[in-house]
Amino acid sequence: MKINTRPLDKVVAKLIKKICGNGVRVAMGTDFCFYYPCRIEYSILVSERMDNLFLEYAKAHGLKVDCGVFVLSLLHEVGHYFTIDEVDDMEYLEAQDIKAELTDSDEDCKTYFDLADERVATEWAIKYINSHEAELKAFAEDFQKALAIFIRKYDLQILE
Repeated sequence: MKINTRPLDKVVAKLIKKICGNGVRVAMGTDFCFYYPCRIEYSILVSERMDNLFLEYAKAHGLKVDCGVFVLSLLHEVGHYFTIDEVDDMEYLEAQDIKAELTDSDEDCKTYFDLADERVATEWAIKYINSHEAELKAFAEDFQKALAIFIRKYDLQILE
């Protein structure tokens, strides 16, 4: 059975287009990621522990709006799109080398979040979230509606 993610992709793409303009492609993937120069993937399957660590990091760095980890993670990837040129080549390469050595321990996750390219993307996301609360609340509501339909259509089970 082929899973049709287009209804979810459309909701996400509408927000991304509003923020980035035309040219940034959006698709559901297995994780949140940014592919240079203009592709963002999002996921509906996430690690609760990782999410909690990321939210904790964002709050410690100025996140004031309770936007949920989905919105934070998505806008972090948008942050990569806008901040890619803020990290010089040496910092970027050093960050990639460090990422290759990290495990999924809490300490390594915190190290990952604070690497130059990750930090500036999260800072961008925090600023955007803090100044666009109403817009992001409306997006989250639209996405939740589309996700509920998606879950029912494919008879997905939510594990808690």
